[in-house]
Amino acid sequence: MDDKTPFVIDSDNPIWPFILGGTIFGVMVGVVLGLIIGVTTGNLSTGIWGGVAMSIAGAVVFNIMIIRKLK
Repeated sequence: MDDKTPFVIDSDNPIWPFILGGTIFGVMVGVVLGLIIGVTTGNLSTGIWGGVAMSIAGAVVFNIMIIRKLK
């Protein structure tokens, strides 16, 4: 079995490390903002779910910004 199909991150496409970095950065920003909201409002579950939502939104937004900058 000689499978020469490269992995997506190992391929010659240089955009994958940037997408991975944008996702990690977006999640970190969302978690920090969610914890800040949870601590300031006194309702930690609201902050956690807000952090989850902001993590997803932040990952998408940072990836869109990075992809637009690379093109």
